[in-house]
Amino acid sequence: TAALRHPGIVSIHGAGAVRGAPYLVYEYVPGGRTYRDLLDEGAPRSDLLGALRDAADALGAAHAEGVVHRDVKPGNLLVTPEGQVRVADFGLVRAVGLEDLTKTGQVLGTPSYMPYEQFDGDRDTVDPTFDVWALGVILHEVIAGESPFVVANMLELIGAVQFTPIDPRRLAPSLEPELEAICKRALQRDPARRYPDAAAFAADLSSFLAGERPVGIGRGREGPVAGVLLAALLV
Repeated sequence: TAALRHPGIVSIHGAGAVRGAPYLVYEYVPGGRTYRDLLDEGAPRSDLLGALRDAADALGAAHAEGVVHRDVKPGNLLVTPEGQVRVADFGLVRAVGLEDLTKTGQVLGTPSYMPYEQFDGDRDTVDPTFDVWALGVILHEVIAGESPFVVANMLELIGAVQFTPIDPRRLAPSLEPELEAICKRALQRDPARRYPDAAAFAADLSSFLAGERPVGIGRGREGPVAGVLLAALLV
């Protein structure tokens, strides 16, 4: 995390231990507000979408360096009084090529923002799509007013994450098709069908905010299948 240098990521200044207890020295971000605060206060949708796009852009920079956050949630996205978003708390970060020090089988992260494959405790996978899924859950909260998985306990949550269809239009009938498609792609059950990283998610959200058609909706890592099928039909 200390190697990451991006205006949207909270920097680490140092680390050490006191009487055996490890600590990190993070950059101080004045303001004391989080993305959760904006959601709870009912901030304008355009502000929430712009802030989420900026958070995804910062996470995309981390993904480009081989770093996966693994605990993206509204409480870990800080917002300055000027509206700048800073991604914080990389405490569960996993980097390519680094030894993992967590216990085998341990579930890490905040359950409501975790994809199904993150529940299995597999520490061998370093996948940016973990963070993409979390961004999709947050986007669903913005556009539909609640999480896509409203459940009573962990067992119900795991079942819902694995089997419940994602349909934000059910709660937001007037939702724009492009924004619905961005949300649904981020929340695909198959990781290969999600956005490959947060930068791709940010690019489509940025296009939507600019009034342009997002280019990545309907595509997975396997390529623009929908476009190929459409071209075949036209021929």
